[in-house]
Amino acid sequence: MNPSSDKVDVDKMKIGCYQISVFLLIGFSYMTVSSNHILPAFHNFTPKYFCEIPNENKTYGCTSELFPIRNQTKNLIGRLESCPTGYHFETVGYESTVVTEWELICERRFLASLGTTFYVIGILIGAWLSGFIIDRIGRLPVLAMSLYTQGALGASLYIVQDYSTFLIIRGLQGVFIQGLQNASCMLIFELFPTRARTIVGMGMQLFFSFGIIMIAGLSFIIPDWRILQLGMAVPTAVTVLYIWIIPESPRWLIAKGKFTEADIVIEKFDKYNACCSRTSQAEEGNDTTVVQNSNGTNVVSEPKRRSRILNIDIKKNNEEIVEESTNLLHNGDVIEQKVQKVSLRASPNNLEKRLSNFQTSHGYTKEKSDAVELKPDLPSNNSNSNRNSKNAETAKNANNTIRNDAIAELEQNSEKDVETESDSKELETENDISLVEDSKKKNTQNIIDLLKHKALRRYLFVTLLLWFSCSVCYYTVTFLLPSSDGNKHISFATGGALDICGYTIGYFILNKFGRRIPICIGQCFSGSVCLTVIILTLLPNQSLVWIGPMKTILLVPCKSILLVLFTSLFIYTMELFPTVVRGASLGLCGTVARIGTLITPQVLLLGDYVSTLFPIGIAGILSIISGLTILLLPETLHESLPDTIEDCERLFRKRKQNKNEINNKGSGGEEETRERNALREKLFSEEWVDAGNGIIVNFSENKNAN
Repeated sequence: MNPSSDKVDVDKMKIGCYQISVFLLIGFSYMTVSSNHILPAFHNFTPKYFCEIPNENKTYGCTSELFPIRNQTKNLIGRLESCPTGYHFETVGYESTVVTEWELICERRFLASLGTTFYVIGILIGAWLSGFIIDRIGRLPVLAMSLYTQGALGASLYIVQDYSTFLIIRGLQGVFIQGLQNASCMLIFELFPTRARTIVGMGMQLFFSFGIIMIAGLSFIIPDWRILQLGMAVPTAVTVLYIWIIPESPRWLIAKGKFTEADIVIEKFDKYNACCSRTSQAEEGNDTTVVQNSNGTNVVSEPKRRSRILNIDIKKNNEEIVEESTNLLHNGDVIEQKVQKVSLRASPNNLEKRLSNFQTSHGYTKEKSDAVELKPDLPSNNSNSNRNSKNAETAKNANNTIRNDAIAELEQNSEKDVETESDSKELETENDISLVEDSKKKNTQNIIDLLKHKALRRYLFVTLLLWFSCSVCYYTVTFLLPSSDGNKHISFATGGALDICGYTIGYFILNKFGRRIPICIGQCFSGSVCLTVIILTLLPNQSLVWIGPMKTILLVPCKSILLVLFTSLFIYTMELFPTVVRGASLGLCGTVARIGTLITPQVLLLGDYVSTLFPIGIAGILSIISGLTILLLPETLHESLPDTIEDCERLFRKRKQNKNEINNKGSGGEEETRERNALREKLFSEEWVDAGNGIIVNFSENKNAN
C-alpha cells in the first residue's frame, strides 16, 4: 500500500438514512449529559422545614435564637444551631432529596453545595483526560466507555448510605459525563460532510434541551431522588441494543493511517444507505465479468475488492511495508544484480537475439556475411581459389571480431542496465520508506506539536480566551437574574423549550453569516449588557420603577445568547483544529471553561466584602476583548475539516492571502477607475472607433500617417 495514494474525500460522502439514524441514536444517549448537568438542582432542592419544640408553635427555619449558645463571650447572633428534636420538612407526597435525607441545612447547609462542586471538578478532569484519550484510541471507544461507566455510577447512587460516598461517586460520574459529551459531539461531527456540520452541531444541542425537559418531567413523576437515579439509568441500558451500529469516525481512521478500517466504514455507509433507499446495487454489478470455464459453461467472476479510500488494493500496513522495504534495500538488490548478470551471460538465446539487433543497427546483415563466404563446389582455378580462401578467412575473422565486440558491448550494457535498475529500485524504496515515515509522523502529532507553530498557537490562545470569558459571563448573568419562586419542574421545562428556539435561530445565523462575526457580536453584546447593568446600578435614584424590569429585559436574552455562543464555540473549535489533535484541543478548551465555572460563583459571593460591581465589570470587559480577538482567526464555514497541522497552516495562509488580495484590490482601485474612464472617453470620441472583439482603432492617426 502506498501511503501517498490519493484518498477519497470524506466530505464527498452522501448523506443517507444510515447517517441520520446514527445521529438520532447518538443524540438519544446525549440527553444523559444535560440531565446530569441539571440534576444538582433537584438533589439540592430544600423544601420548607421547621423545628418542632414541645409546648411551642412551629418555628420555620433554624433555631439560633431559641437555643443560644452559652459560655461564649462574643456576640454570635446569626449563628445556626441544630434542632434538638430534629427538623421536619414539608414535602409533597413522597418527595425526597439529598438535602432532606441527610439534613443539609443550618450549620450543615454548606455541604449541599459540595455535591455541585465535586461534580464540576469531575467535569474539569474529564474534559482534560478525555480529550487526549479520544485522539489516542478513537471516538467510539471513549463514547462507549464513558456512556456505560457513568450509567453504572448513576445506578450505584441508589444504594449509597453516606454523603461522603455520594460526593465521590458524583465526582467520578462528572469525569465520564464530560467524556461522553466530547466524544459524542466529535464523532457525530466527523460522520457528516462539510455542508451538514452546522445543522448537526445545533441538532446535538436540541437533544441537550430535550434532556433538560426529560429530567423536569421525570423529577415530577418520580419525587424520590434514589428512584430518579435508577430511572435515568434506563436510557443508558437501552443503548446496549444499538451501540454496535454506531461506526468509528472514518476521518480519524484515515488520519491515523487505518485505511482498511476506514474503507469498511464507508462501505457500510453505502450498503445501509442503499438498503434504506431501496436502490439496487447495479453499479457494483457492472464490475463483474463472465468467464468460460473448462467445461464450457459461463461463470460470473466476482470483482476484485478495491479500496474506497486508496486507488490501490489494501494488502499491507505501514509497518510491514517499512520492514519489507528495508530488507529489500539491504539484501535483495545485491542478490538480484548477481542473478541477472549470470543469467545474461548464460543465456545464448538472449545473446543471439541481442546480437542480431546489434548487427542490424550497425549495418551488418546475414545476407551480407553469407555473400562473402565462398561455396567449395564452385569451379575455379588455383589463383582464384587461393584468393577466395584468403577472402573467406578475412571475412570470417571480421565476423568473429564483430561478434566478440557485440557480446562485450551487450554484457557492458546489461551491467549498466542492472545497475540503473537497481539504483532506481533503491531510490523508489527510499521514497516509499520516507513517505511511510512521514505518514507515521503525521499520525503521531499531539498538542505539543500544535504549540510549535505560530498560527496554531494563536488559534489555541484565542479559543481558550473565548471559552473562559463565555463561561464567566454566563454565570455572571445567571447570578444577576432574579430567582424564580415558581414550580421548578415548569421552570426547567420552559427553559428547555426556550433553548430550542434559541438553537434554531442560531442555526440560521451560523449557516448564513459564518462563525466569526456572530460570535464576535454575541460576545460584545454580552459584555455590554454586564456594563449596562453596572451603570443602572450606579444611578443615584434607585427608586425608579423601570430600573428592575430593564435589567431583566437585558439579562434574559443575554443568557440565551450565551447558550448559543457555547454551541457556536463547540462547532468553531472542532472546525479549527486538525483531526489528530481535535480531541485534546476541545478538552483543553472545556477545562478552561470549567475553571471559569468554579471561579465565578466564588468571586460573586464575595459581595459582603467587595462590591459585586467589580467582578461584573471584569466579566463584561473580558467578554468584549475576547469577542474582538476572534477576528484574528479564519472563517471555517464551508471549509473542509483539517486532518493534520499542515492543513491548519494552509487554512491560515489562505486567510492571509485573501486579506492581501483585498488590500491590493483596494490600492489598485484608483488605477482601474482611471483606465475605465480613459476607455470610456475613447469609445465616445469621434477619433476612436470600436472595431469589435475589444479592438479600438484611431483613424486620425492613420490619416496623418498617409
